[in-house]
Amino acid sequence: MKRNNGFTLVELIIVLAIASLLFSIAMPSMRTYISNSSANQLSNTLLIDIMFARNHAISNDIAVVMEPLGSDPDPTVADGADTGASTFTPNSAGVNWALGWRIVEVDGDANALNDVVIRNQGSFGPQAHISSGPGAHILTGPNNLLDRDNPIRFNPDGTSARPGVLSIATFGCAGDNARTLQINNIGQVIGIDKECPLAFTNL
Repeated sequence: MKRNNGFTLVELIIVLAIASLLFSIAMPSMRTYISNSSANQLSNTLLIDIMFARNHAISNDIAVVMEPLGSDPDPTVADGADTGASTFTPNSAGVNWALGWRIVEVDGDANALNDVVIRNQGSFGPQAHISSGPGAHILTGPNNLLDRDNPIRFNPDGTSARPGVLSIATFGCAGDNARTLQINNIGQVIGIDKECPLAFTNL
């Protein structure tokens, strides 16, 4: 008599049920891992561009400005996403640098049309948030507002014309995967890892 080595329908259903159970258990951890990775990538990209702006100012002996773009990519259009103080909470009113920024050489005259854009950074999507103080999430160091009206600005000698702080988190992050970047008067950038805010973690 010939033996059948295949699987029965009942066996396949049991295997699929076990696989679904394991997937549902692993899914929250995977979501948190992706959110934490996104927060770290966002923080690193922002830090690299701030340092690029400072080094460009020193190398070319010119003032360099870094400013948020907001929800409208036209930097001449001010909106609630590129101006005003924001708190370290999801969908906070005020500036959200995660919607993108640009780095500009400033020649010093009153005509902004003569300024040269040297780098653009697009939006990181709706899951990302970069706020600027002052706020309760800023414990020490400079906490001045950095927004479209008060951009990051490096002088030709590399000093900062406007010290301030940016706070970074992504929705769904957990643990010490939020971060603040503080820019001091001499142009140094100090990164401080922080615990993800509860409002971000519980989404």
